[in-house]
Amino acid sequence: RREILLNATTRRDASGAIVGVVGVGQDITEKKAAERYQFAEQAKSRFLAAISHELRTPLNFILGMLELLLEAQLPESASKIISDIFTVSNLLLNLINDILDLSKVEAGKLELSYFPFDVHSTLSHALELVSFQIQQKQISLSLQILPGVPKLVMGDSNRFRQVLLNLLTNAIKFTPSHGKVTVISKLVEEHEDRYEIMVEVHDTGIGIKTEEFGNLFTLFGKLKDDRAKNSNAMGCGLGLAISKQLCEVMDGRIGVESTYGVGSKFWFTISVKKLGDSDVVANTSLINALNEESTSTGAKRILLVEDNDFNISVARAMLAKHQHVVDVAVNGAIAADKFQTGSYDVIFMDCEMPVMNGYVATSRIREIEKKNAVTKKTPIIGLTAFAMKGDREKCLDAGMDDYATKPVSRATLLRMIKKWCGDGKDPTPLTDSHAFIASIDITCKSGQDNLCLTDSPTEVEPQLFRFTEILARNGYDQEMALENLDSFICSCHNSVDKLREGVETGRFADVRVTAHALKGAAAFIGAEKLRVCASRLEKQANDDSTTEPELFSSLEELEETSAVLIDSIKRWRAKDGAI
Repeated sequence: RREILLNATTRRDASGAIVGVVGVGQDITEKKAAERYQFAEQAKSRFLAAISHELRTPLNFILGMLELLLEAQLPESASKIISDIFTVSNLLLNLINDILDLSKVEAGKLELSYFPFDVHSTLSHALELVSFQIQQKQISLSLQILPGVPKLVMGDSNRFRQVLLNLLTNAIKFTPSHGKVTVISKLVEEHEDRYEIMVEVHDTGIGIKTEEFGNLFTLFGKLKDDRAKNSNAMGCGLGLAISKQLCEVMDGRIGVESTYGVGSKFWFTISVKKLGDSDVVANTSLINALNEESTSTGAKRILLVEDNDFNISVARAMLAKHQHVVDVAVNGAIAADKFQTGSYDVIFMDCEMPVMNGYVATSRIREIEKKNAVTKKTPIIGLTAFAMKGDREKCLDAGMDDYATKPVSRATLLRMIKKWCGDGKDPTPLTDSHAFIASIDITCKSGQDNLCLTDSPTEVEPQLFRFTEILARNGYDQEMALENLDSFICSCHNSVDKLREGVETGRFADVRVTAHALKGAAAFIGAEKLRVCASRLEKQANDDSTTEPELFSSLEELEETSAVLIDSIKRWRAKDGAI
């Protein structure tokens, strides 16, 4: 089947009568196929960017709150459980990154970030990230760093760790309980300006048949062995294929040796650059400072521009813990107004917000500075859940000074403050692995005690709300948590009234916006039942096929749920919460 573009024109005689037709046909099959392919690629990129945003937003809350919990003075058994949750959450983030990397690999847009990093620490912390799976399966895990492996090098530590984690995760999947996994790092060759480093991952797992080797490093390639299925080794077949691409980009290789029924050895090599003596001194001091979480910049006045209650709570608690003063604007328009009348040391700017997004708000702020002829611009750091190629450039083109991808750790926030509000020097940029090393030290602890937190309202009405969630989101500031709970009652009343008015008058755009805001507020206090009701109403208001009876039915259910919730909060507040 071919597609033909036909252009035709009529031929007329002297009297104007049509006597014929002249046509020219052009075969456009290949052109149309290329256009369809390009459209599909663009649609896939937009989909991946959107799904990344939706997944990273809740992850920002989860990782941020876990980070704060790990710093709290909790029982050892509770700390262990929280450490395990933190580990698994990071592995989930790695999976999201794999999905994004697949798109970048297929588009030929996979790029590396070259920064100084500690090879030994990166290896050690990769093992700590899989400590949860190791404990669950009671597997022995060991690390051997052979003599000659350099400590500080220049390269992409995130990609290096990503490949190692992919191999480690597979080794643990296919190794039975009480088995053994060993990681060995060695120096392959030293050149004048670079090192070639090899990492081997040995396991005593099920092994791989020789005929399966060719399928291992292909996209969506998975083992067909029945024992792999019985071992519950699930996966989507992306890890090894992406690892192969990453190794090749880092001028390395990846391979496997295996004896079926005995075990396997996966190995990979990467090429990293050497650091000069002055670089070694400077970066050793920098990494030590990060591990000590130095915050020598003093208290700063910070404008946080963010419309999501989860992210506001997390960032405010993290920054307030280090005596920084945080002012909040829920959209770009408010941020521009606050900037015009106030003074801030640094601005953390969410990129996607209603009313006015972060890009427009940044341009507006830069215009205000230009109009006022300021000599020193206020640093603006873009915060976004999007992580596709071009997002960083989009932030910088809008006038932002730096960029951080959500979920944002406490260490990343403090590092940005130190970088842009320090002694005026621009410190060497750090990778996220450094921020992770500085922020948490996961240790494998024994004990099987369950985490137990007293939560009066949950014990009475578990479906309504959880005070422990509000408390955690406020950095365990009890007074602030209770104030937020009281504020929720007032805002909930207003939201329900607006929803009733919007449904009755047919202003469905207002219904959608109000329901979305109420959904976030309900989630903020752990009111799951109300969150589900608000989410349903939001979707219905956005669906043209929703009937009027359906809308009123959902509204009435939401009104009833909110009334029971508010009454419960008031009763608990009067009895147990007035502390």
